[in-house]
Amino acid sequence: MPSSNTPLLLLLLLTAAVTAVCSESTSAACKTSFYPKLCRAVLAPIKLPSDPYDYGRYSVKQALKQAKRTAKVIDNYLSKGPQPRAAQPGAAGRAALDDCRQLSALNADYLLAVQAELGPRGVVLDQAGVDRVKALMSALVTNQQTCYDGLEASRSFSELYGAFSNETRLYGVSLELVTSALDRKSGGAAGTGSGERFRDSCGFLRISTFNCFSLA
Repeated sequence: MPSSNTPLLLLLLLTAAVTAVCSESTSAACKTSFYPKLCRAVLAPIKLPSDPYDYGRYSVKQALKQAKRTAKVIDNYLSKGPQPRAAQPGAAGRAALDDCRQLSALNADYLLAVQAELGPRGVVLDQAGVDRVKALMSALVTNQQTCYDGLEASRSFSELYGAFSNETRLYGVSLELVTSALDRKSGGAAGTGSGERFRDSCGFLRISTFNCFSLA
């Protein structure tokens, strides 16, 4: 007589099998990146192969930390008292840096919104949610590039150029990872039966009376 635990055992075996298929190394996740070396550096703390969705969520977390650090750096520059005339950035430079401060704050808000959309592991976004996340991540990169371009045009605070340029690349890597993960998760079709919803093999599976299990 089959054990009552047989269905659960089969489900666990299926979960393990799909996880093995869906997990990939950081090198594989960064293979198509415009900045593969930076991408691997961002994901370096993740020691074991993971799901692309987790890589995307982790990159957003790192991007948010950077946005907050940048805001603090800019605040320090803007709050400096009177300086020797030769060291003063000029009105154009301060205006450009103030723009960067506002854009940095906006970027932090965008990243918080993205984190809320992506949610904990196991969340399945509908198409509207996917579109919102992609739009926010694209705006993030645009904002940072706008900051860099404005600061460069002002010919002030040249010591920040390198850091801001690298930050643009970081946001670009996060955009790539999140977009790749969402595109892979959006495959498949929704089932029409009660309690049934099917995603691609690296997404989610809901079977009869079982709850929704993450297979990635």
